[in-house]
Amino acid sequence: MILDRVELIPLQPAHARLREKALRELRHDPFSKYISDNIKDITNNLNWLEKAVGKNLDESPLKHYGIFSADKEVFIGEIGIDEFDEIEGIANVFYWVRPGFRNRGIARQAIELLKSQGGLYKVQYFKFIIDKSNFLSERVIRKVGASRNLVLNGSVETGDPYRYYYFLELQHEDKAEKIAL
Repeated sequence: MILDRVELIPLQPAHARLREKALRELRHDPFSKYISDNIKDITNNLNWLEKAVGKNLDESPLKHYGIFSADKEVFIGEIGIDEFDEIEGIANVFYWVRPGFRNRGIARQAIELLKSQGGLYKVQYFKFIIDKSNFLSERVIRKVGASRNLVLNGSVETGDPYRYYYFLELQHEDKAEKIAL
């Protein structure tokens, strides 16, 4: 299947079965060692999904989306914001893509779609925390324009010895208009 476009749909209880099938694929995928045990634990699927749906219902920036094919038939993965620092305007972004759909630009498309949602909640930066050995995620994050160790308020956030911290500055419409003037 060739995917030209993907769509982000807020996670709903109806997605539980689709998500569970995708998680089963991740359990047996050797490249998914980077996915947290919480996501890979299928028995925790309904509890996690219930919390994600609750966050989606209120006006919180902590949104969780399913990544679907443009026809909304195929569940491809997830993307969302799991923490948001309102003072700094930094949102921690997580994402994962099913093994059979990787290397097709899907994660990059999903990040671009999430950027438009970030503007609604005064997010200035997306923060990605990746293992240093996860070169595939690092490649995706660099392709969307994120950079490592961004200077914020005069200090450099370097992370820990096992992970890289990447930051992606969001360009909001009002900021773009000021630049154009």
